[in-house]
Amino acid sequence: MHNMVYLIGRIVELREDNVRIAVQRGYKNEEGIYETDFMTVFLAECMSGHVHEYCHKGDLIGIKGFLRQDTVDDKKVLKIIADKVSFLSSKSSKDEE
Repeated sequence: MHNMVYLIGRIVELREDNVRIAVQRGYKNEEGIYETDFMTVFLAECMSGHVHEYCHKGDLIGIKGFLRQDTVDDKKVLKIIADKVSFLSSKSSKDEE
């Protein structure tokens, strides 16, 4: 069995234990626009400090992780848990292009 998730997206928000990213879809909708999905990714405690130190809003990051089903307020929710975060580019380097 295999439970693995790969995401590449821009940081929308950094929180203490998670990061919210915008992931653009690989195809255009009927209006010719690329739609974007916003996802919250939970970080391992040992990883959180490094992400906050080196990554900022607008930076492009890659995430390798897995899905975990948790119970929150008596409801089952599916969470994305990162076990590796890769810094791909900063917002400022995109602006320079």
